[in-house]
Amino acid sequence: MQKKLTCGCGFLIALLILCAAFIFWRLSIPPKQLTSSIPTSPEQRAQQQAAVQQLRNQIETIHDQAHQKNHTPFTLRITETQLNGLLAKGVEKGSNFDVQNLAVQLEPGLLTLQGTANYHGAPVSLTLTGDLTLDNSNIQFNAKSLWLGPFSAPSKWRKKASAFVTKQINKAISKDASHLNTVEIKSGEVVITGITQ
Repeated sequence: MQKKLTCGCGFLIALLILCAAFIFWRLSIPPKQLTSSIPTSPEQRAQQQAAVQQLRNQIETIHDQAHQKNHTPFTLRITETQLNGLLAKGVEKGSNFDVQNLAVQLEPGLLTLQGTANYHGAPVSLTLTGDLTLDNSNIQFNAKSLWLGPFSAPSKWRKKASAFVTKQINKAISKDASHLNTVEIKSGEVVITGITQ
C-alpha cells in the first residue's frame, strides 16, 4: 500500500512539473512583435493617408469603368501601409473592437494584425493571423489564430474578429461594380484580380 501511495504521489508531482513547464514555455514564447507599420509622426501619418487615398483613387477608377459598362480586367495591389490605414480607420470609427496601435504584416499566404486591446482594464497585446479567400466575389478573412498576450483566445472571439476584418476589407474594396477572380497575399501586398461588370 505504501509503495502504491509513493508511486501515485511521484506521478502527480511529475504531472505538475510537466504542466508548469508547459505554462512557462507558453508564457515565454508569445507571438512575435511586428515591425511597426504604425505611423507615429505627423509625416508618417500623412504618408499613410496619401497611400490610402491612392488606393481609393484606384478603386474609384475601377468603379467608373464598371459604370461605363466596360468589362475590363483589373489588378489591384494593396500594400501593408494601405491595408493598415483602412483597418485602422475601421477600428477608429465606432467598432466593437477597442484596439489601438494596429499594425499589419503581409507574408505569402498570411495576414497578421497586431495591436493593443483593453482586456478587463489592462492593456494586452492582441495578435490575429489568417488568410484571405473569395466567396461569391467577396473577400473573406479566415482567422487561423487569435492571441491575447501569450494566451490563445476563444474561437468565438476569432469568429468575431474574422467578421470585422472581412467587413472592413469588403467595405473599402468590393462593391457590386466588379467581379473578383483571385485574391492572393504576397510579401508586403495583397493582389486582387477581377473584371468590371
